[in-house]
Amino acid sequence: ATLYFLVRAWTAPLIARHVSGSFLRLFAVDAARLGDSNERRINGEYSLVELGLLAGQGGGLDAGLSATFIMFMVIGPVARTVSQMALLLLPWPLPELRHLHRLSRNVSVFYALEVFVLVVPLLDMTISDLANGMLTPANFPLCGDLDARYGGARLGVWGGE
Repeated sequence: ATLYFLVRAWTAPLIARHVSGSFLRLFAVDAARLGDSNERRINGEYSLVELGLLAGQGGGLDAGLSATFIMFMVIGPVARTVSQMALLLLPWPLPELRHLHRLSRNVSVFYALEVFVLVVPLLDMTISDLANGMLTPANFPLCGDLDARYGGARLGVWGGE
């Protein structure tokens, strides 16, 4: 059951980004010039694993952050779950099972399911407010110029459905 819920949590849409207003109109003008629709790349839904992988696309320390995320949220939980299932199901002699149990306990250091259980709902509740206040005319003066030229700005991020 743990592995099933892990896979569901990794692959379910966690957040959806929706951009409208002056930003989208600016990109639409640029897209029309290039003969492409940027809207499909601007708006979208992202799962937890996709967010972790996107975080590392910048390279350098970002890649280290992404690798740490993948280690604690994917590799560690899978290794722990598989080793626990092996302990229950494999008909090995007792010394090998004890060795596997020690290995499983060591793997549990790279296991952050408690954090996972807290972070996913908190992220779902808070990301909208955080993202909606990111770019405003008050903190990003270009917003005022874009709003005047293309209409009101709106950058929205919502929890996954």
